[in-house]
Amino acid sequence: MSSFASALLELSEVAQRTVDPALGHSLTRVLAVLHDEMRDQVTKAELRELQGVVADLAAAQRRTEQRVEELAAAQQRTEQRL
Repeated sequence: MSSFASALLELSEVAQRTVDPALGHSLTRVLAVLHDEMRDQVTKAELRELQGVVADLAAAQRRTEQRVEELAAAQQRTEQRL
């Protein structure tokens, strides 16, 4: 069992002994839902990695656009010679 799951089980058991069992159940349910939602969140490290990839793609796009402009100019020169 994961450490969160065992901690949640322990919390549930303690809450049911020390507070209203319905309140203890609700509390553990809220924490479980919160844990599930947080697990699906993007981490700062993942966001930084994504930002780097986007920056690389933007630079590649600029190079591609420059090369297309150069090829278009070369095409025009070729057409003028013909």
